Amino acid sequence: MQRRTFVLTSGSAALAARAAAGANSRINVAIVGLGCRGRELLDLVLGAPGFRVVAVCDADPERAAHAAAVASHAQGSLPAACRDYRLVLEDNQVDAVVLATPDCWHALGVIRACQAGKDVYCESPASHNLWEGRKMVEAARKYGRIVQVGIQTRSLEHMIRAVHLLREGVIGRLHMAKGFASPGPPENRPSGQDWRCRWDTGNGAIGSLGAQGLDICRWGLDKSTLPVSVFSCGVPVPPANHREPPGAQLAVFEYGDCQVHFEVRAHMADAGAGAEFFGSDGYLCLNAEGFQVFRYGHRRPALSVKSSGARPGDAAPHLANFLHAVGSRRPSDLNCDIEQGRLSAAMGHMANASCRLGRKLVFDPVAENYGSDYEANLLLARDHRSPLAVPETL
Repeated sequence: MQRRTFVLTSGSAALAARAAAGANSRINVAIVGLGCRGRELLDLVLGAPGFRVVAVCDADPERAAHAAAVASHAQGSLPAACRDYRLVLEDNQVDAVVLATPDCWHALGVIRACQAGKDVYCESPASHNLWEGRKMVEAARKYGRIVQVGIQTRSLEHMIRAVHLLREGVIGRLHMAKGFASPGPPENRPSGQDWRCRWDTGNGAIGSLGAQGLDICRWGLDKSTLPVSVFSCGVPVPPANHREPPGAQLAVFEYGDCQVHFEVRAHMADAGAGAEFFGSDGYLCLNAEGFQVFRYGHRRPALSVKSSGARPGDAAPHLANFLHAVGSRRPSDLNCDIEQGRLSAAMGHMANASCRLGRKLVFDPVAENYGSDYEANLLLARDHRSPLAVPETL
């Protein structure tokens, strides 16, 4: 069977609509991966100015067909629907790809899109392992593509303001960030995500949602490299369902001048992520609701700022930032360029490596490996099966 036979609908309607609107009036995007988060992103893209959905792609043809119908109703033009990602990459209409596949497909999806001349909005976490994250950055730079990682907290106004104040020394010299993330109670979590509970396809809570909280910590501390050591431990949390990664987990990361303490809280009433920053003159508490600055010895906050209303999972401001950077062609305009996203994901990978081996690991942030620690270095990457391997040479 030819790959073209996987196409469920023609892209001619979308092409005609684009021509009528003007070739440069909107960015034509393909939504790839139409599970829970992919459907949310489809709705957000359809509601955002500056985008037109010209293709949808999922291994499940029913999901793809349904998404195409939703897009057609919202925008008045029918996108192509397919189950083969290569068809998206071959489509000259597609300017950018919104990638919402499981974590294990992020690296190959981003690299192939960059090679095909497409910009990418990739959901968080950026990568399945540390080595693949580095290859994603290499591809983005080599092919001159704009790649945004979906850590939406980077585009929330109160988060940006809080980090700016930390840079200005609002609490003095920073010593520690204490962060957390919670997926919420099991009954409130999306179904069909068992792949997160296997090491070969996912990274557990600290490697998925944890990437958001770890990014807040690293961003606030202004760290552009990885830590020099990590220790992590965790336990399974019911319902285990043959889960390999722990359901509740603690991690301590050491930099030369400060630390990050991070916790995955398994059964908090609300899902989310946040952090507290401790400095020489006070501390700052930051989460989805806003932030507060406290001076040591004072119970009342010196400054209290509420969120503007946008929630961490709301990608609208982040998509707007992506659209701006696609127009400017400057990766520096992105709020979460692939380099930033892959560093925060890598902290989760480091925590998982320590937890799996049951000991503290010493890390070389320049070489980005564990030195002579053979067991730990084996966890920097994973085995692939051809033709699905992330290429060594781009």
